[in-house]
Amino acid sequence: MDASRRSHKQFSVVISTRDRGGEVVSAAQSVLADQGCDLELIIIDQSSTLTTADAVHRSGLLRDPRVLYRKVASVGVCRGRNEGTRLASGDVIAYTDDDCLVSENWASRILHRFRTMPDLAIWFGSIVAPSDHIDGWIFQFHPSQEGLVRPPFDFTRSPGSEANYAVRGSVFPRIGYLDECLTSSEGSDFGYRAWLAHLPIYVGSEPAVVHCGARHGQDVQRAIGGYLRGFGLMAMKHVRAGDVYALGSLFWEAGRHGREGVRQALHRQRPVSFRALITLLGGAVSSFQYDVDTGNRLYQRRSHGRVALSAARGRTAFRSARRTSRWGV
Repeated sequence: MDASRRSHKQFSVVISTRDRGGEVVSAAQSVLADQGCDLELIIIDQSSTLTTADAVHRSGLLRDPRVLYRKVASVGVCRGRNEGTRLASGDVIAYTDDDCLVSENWASRILHRFRTMPDLAIWFGSIVAPSDHIDGWIFQFHPSQEGLVRPPFDFTRSPGSEANYAVRGSVFPRIGYLDECLTSSEGSDFGYRAWLAHLPIYVGSEPAVVHCGARHGQDVQRAIGGYLRGFGLMAMKHVRAGDVYALGSLFWEAGRHGREGVRQALHRQRPVSFRALITLLGGAVSSFQYDVDTGNRLYQRRSHGRVALSAARGRTAFRSARRTSRWGV
């Protein structure tokens, strides 16, 4: 689809993909199966090879006028989603991952929620494992309670996940785009920034997406470690902006892992929670390689020299923390 000739749509879907080959094709086809919604699908391909591009072209997806495909040089899922958001023409913009399959009439049902709630800013939905899943660990999200998010905002547990959420297009001019310096927890961060702007957020169990990305062995530890580092990085940004609530949340999360590590040690178990604690703190320390725009609650990249100095200081502090436990990562 030629971006210069696109018409306004009711609903836009953004999928950012990198080096997943043809997986994004299945994700795209599940979105496009919804014929009852005036939608467009934007695929942002950040792959280092042409394998994904070849799969998209062979699939015939590009013959569908609803599809816009872009091969880009940027790296990072937040950057990819932001690039897709800037291309989107829809009143509502939804996001899912390249290893997910959306449920039947996913787009239509989300759009209906926004139509029935004219003030709604963000919607988060559940993420489930495939019905035939047997082996491996799969990230899932099941809301503990459906409805509008009420105070206090608990970003230690997040109102939802980045693989199944949607945003009214008018929100971005108010609070900005995703923070491109975050490596994970960007959905929690975006939701928290909307919360600070007093924008309504809704969490629902349906429509769900099916997460097909099972992980095994070391990949499971890397995934969990990535979340912990991302949470520390995200929370410390708000702390540095003077947010006492964020500071309390970071302390609570660190204390939870610390207490569990002590319990494990006392029961002569391997204190793996100390490892989680060190990983979380490492993410918080890495915050200092960036400046913080306190008004918009966004990280800002520094010049190379300033990054090197801050990174050196951060590594010194992190190594000191690691020496407190041989379970550090």
